[in-house]
Amino acid sequence: MNRFFLFLLGALLLLAGCGGETKPTGTIQGKALFAGQPIATGKVVFRSPEGMGDDREATISAGAFKIENLPVGPQRVEVTGLKGITAKTKGNGQVVDVKSGNQDLELKLGT
Repeated sequence: MNRFFLFLLGALLLLAGCGGETKPTGTIQGKALFAGQPIATGKVVFRSPEGMGDDREATISAGAFKIENLPVGPQRVEVTGLKGITAKTKGNGQVVDVKSGNQDLELKLGT
């Protein structure tokens, strides 16, 4: 009888650990501009401001990008892989507050 209760208790503990909470996420779509013109190609990367967590990235095509399943909260935005755009480019590294659901964003970069 004691073995049965131990087995039952262990099974209940395992089941309790499997129902983890899902964290809210958001989707951001928008435009990326450099000196007022759409960026032809490149990447936009979303990172936690502290550098902790998994980075998310999306491809920029004709100035447009869309990235899904971003953790809700502050995210540092960087545009990479483009000639003339560096980490020091004005507007690069800005922090955006990601909200649950869909959100539009226009990134304006320039020197």
